Amino acid sequence: MPRSVAKESAAGYTFGTGGGTIQLESDSSFKFSSLSPGDYTLSVKSVNQGVQADLGFASVRIVDSNVNANIEVGRAAEVHGTVQGPQGLSVTGKQITLETFGSGFSLLHEAPALDAAGPFAIKTLPPGEYTFTVSDRTGDQSVYIKKAVCSGRDYAGQEFSLAVGATLDCDVVLANDTGIVHGEVASGENPASSAVVVLVPESSQLRKVPRYTLTAKTDTSGQYRIGGIIPGDYLLFAVSPSPEQAYYALDFADRHGDVAEHVAIDSGATQAVRLKLSNPE
Repeated sequence: MPRSVAKESAAGYTFGTGGGTIQLESDSSFKFSSLSPGDYTLSVKSVNQGVQADLGFASVRIVDSNVNANIEVGRAAEVHGTVQGPQGLSVTGKQITLETFGSGFSLLHEAPALDAAGPFAIKTLPPGEYTFTVSDRTGDQSVYIKKAVCSGRDYAGQEFSLAVGATLDCDVVLANDTGIVHGEVASGENPASSAVVVLVPESSQLRKVPRYTLTAKTDTSGQYRIGGIIPGDYLLFAVSPSPEQAYYALDFADRHGDVAEHVAIDSGATQAVRLKLSNPE
């Protein structure tokens, strides 16, 4: 992932990279020194009374020499389109969101809440890798992105790249036919309380889309419930809680498949699955 960070400056324009933030000179020039080789996202922002606004982005790769880079104000990526749902599912109040992940952090870019017509637009996006998701003001976890077709390709279940200044026109389809898995976790002959139950897609590609990996904790009687599961094939684990949360690693399921339960989630189905507590390293 390209590195980028923007920090507030006292006034005027700021120019940010993974190396820090500086204020532009009077002739709009800038200079960063002592940058390590790598890929960087350069961002220019205006700061007015403490309020920041993105103005433009550029991408640059540093190898073994100095690099000149220009940022064109107003040149940023945009994703827009229309949203529809099945009969009986209103799109009003839903928000289409683009999510991007880096080292230990996530960043959301949200479109304004939808009205009945269903158009959306997410503007002034930096270059990077994104996934589609949808949120609901009521907290309804059953709604998900079933299709997100942009330029003839469906990105509902995979990351997509945005270059500087790119524009994507997308037709998004929502669904709410999610499933439920519930049951008991046992440790030996006893119920396992406060265990973490982890649902991971069998597809390695879907593991890169955060919406597909879900967790729940068991109660004092060892019972768990995971709702809002997008139909598909999954692996189910019961593990002890840990601060590292290693079960979110993309290769966790591959390394510990021997202690997983396979479960196929059908549209709108509810399944009961009994699990044994494991302690994968």
